[in-house]
Formats: sequence, structure tokens, C-alpha cells
Amino acid sequence: MVERFCKHCNSVLIRKPSDRKTQFLSKKFCSRSCNAKYTTQNNPRWPGFRMAHGYKLLRLPDHPMANSDGYYAEHRLIVEKHLGRVLSRGEVVHHKNHIRSDNHLGNLSLLSSNKEHRGVHHNDLLEIMTEYWTPERREEQSLRVITLRRKKFWSSRKK
Repeated sequence: MVERFCKHCNSVLIRKPSDRKTQFLSKKFCSRSCNAKYTTQNNPRWPGFRMAHGYKLLRLPDHPMANSDGYYAEHRLIVEKHLGRVLSRGEVVHHKNHIRSDNHLGNLSLLSSNKEHRGVHHNDLLEIMTEYWTPERREEQSLRVITLRRKKFWSSRKK
């Protein structure tokens, strides 16, 4: 038997001598997950974070609120450092300009619940809609819809 050690977790890899000629000499990890963790963290081109749904996630395995892979959202970390405490799960950090990767402190605001966060987005949507739908534009759109319906009605009639 031939023994080697996993480069990530140092567990023992034991193989038969017949495996040495083929794959065992190149095998450096005990599993695919160890291989992925080792190559990601030790890659010189790895930026130190990953993106998920537009949010920047930092590798912080010791953080109390990190996910199962050891990642934590950067925008939450910035607000935590500013406040000097860990945020609870119910607290939500809102991006004022709606750009999820823009994590400077002036763009972030802390909300007490997701309900409050939905209210902020609802108000933002109302503001955008009132800017876009001026009375003139509403009138123009309703005339367009009426003429399209008339055309559709008359084109569907049998002659």
C-alpha cells in the first residue's frame, strides 16, 4: 500500500500499488470538495471574494453569521464595523442606489425588518412611476390602447 496526504485537510490517502501508475501519482486530494477549496483559496488570481446575485461575498469562515461555505456579504460587514456590533438575521442592509455591488457606507442604510425594506422599495417604485407617468403620457398611452383595440376589433370582423 502507498500512503499520501491530502493537500487541503491532511487526511491519509491509501491506494494499492497498481493504482500508482495511473491516477494515484497525480491525485493530491481526498475528495472533490477538498480540491475545490484548496485551488480556490491558493489561486493567485482569486480576488478574495465571490459574487452571488450581484452581492459581493467575502470569505470569513470565523464570522458568526457566515453561510455554510464560510462566506458573508460585504455590505453587511461594512455596516457591522460602522455600528460596532454584529447584525441580527432580521436586520436588512439597503443599497440606496439599488446597485448591489456598490458597498460604500454612504450608499447603505440599516432597516429593522424585511417589511420595512419592502416599504422602501415600494416608495422608490411609486416615485419612479410618478416621474414617468405624467398626465400627458397617460393620455397618450390611453389613446394608443383605444386605437389598437378598435383596429383589432374591426380586423376580426367577417366581411
